[in-house]
Amino acid sequence: MTMLAESGSVTEQAHQEDSPVDRPELSVIGNLNWDLVLNGVDQWPVWGTEVFVARRDLIPGGIAHSAVAARRQGTHTSIIGCIGWDEDGTRLLNILGAQGVITAAALRVDSPTGLSVGIIRSDGERAYLTYQGALAEASMSDLWNAQTPDQITSRYVLFSGLPLIRSASLTAGLAVLQEVRRQGHFSAMDVGWDPAGWPEDRVVYVRSMFGDCHYVIMNAVEVGALLQEGPERWADGHGCNVIVRHGEQGVHVYEPGRRYIVPGYRVVALDTGGAGDVWNGSFFSGLCRGFGLEDAARWANGAAALYVSREPGMQRYPTREEVGAFMLQADKQDGGR
Repeated sequence: MTMLAESGSVTEQAHQEDSPVDRPELSVIGNLNWDLVLNGVDQWPVWGTEVFVARRDLIPGGIAHSAVAARRQGTHTSIIGCIGWDEDGTRLLNILGAQGVITAAALRVDSPTGLSVGIIRSDGERAYLTYQGALAEASMSDLWNAQTPDQITSRYVLFSGLPLIRSASLTAGLAVLQEVRRQGHFSAMDVGWDPAGWPEDRVVYVRSMFGDCHYVIMNAVEVGALLQEGPERWADGHGCNVIVRHGEQGVHVYEPGRRYIVPGYRVVALDTGGAGDVWNGSFFSGLCRGFGLEDAARWANGAAALYVSREPGMQRYPTREEVGAFMLQADKQDGGR
């Protein structure tokens, strides 16, 4: 493994000037909404009763987690999601812009900006209630085409969340992925879970979209629903990289002809909401800096572990220096990897 040396050099480089640019290295496209996070809910209320929570936070959610994570680590990142023309949408873009995320290609509609309510247990596990609003107004194709030609500069394009699995968008989604490949970008997809439980017709379309991706990212439950033949056979058969996240246990990586496990980092999780999206943004940030796939996955494991160990809020997204220092310290305590 070369990550120890690389993470040390990254820490030194992070002190160099890092001025914003309008030409992103990474584009994140998908569901953009607010997250209202309610912490300390160990018992669901019975209808007609009330339960008090320990803490609440209102933060940008969905793909915002990936975009902010990558930007905090020094990667010039563009975000493309569908939000309302309401005050909530404007405030969301202002917060992301203040973090250095490029928001020029965000698609705005007359529907209210989406909202997810995250219910967080004391052990960090979570559940969500979501009002879609503007999230339901745009397809994968709509979001891709919201960019002007001069905004499409990213080496890596990550598609994530609800717009990928809208039935009306699936056929057009195939055309988008083919266009991404034709233009020389590397595409990635993290569809998340289908609220309808993955009906067969949607499984067929999503699998077709996977076949046009360079990177497919999922968890073990999604693998069972979408890749019945197993991720190893899928990677070998389609010439793509399949990454299966297993929380603090790390990730299983399936490259064509190669399979390996990248161990995670054990921390006390305060809130796991958004951890997968933070992993995604950190992984592609690593690739943008020239890391190989295995080292980028290890970097993302470190960033996600540090993220979940912090209280909710914009301050919890680790910087490049913080991730490097965390990994070096953790590896020293573990006797190296």
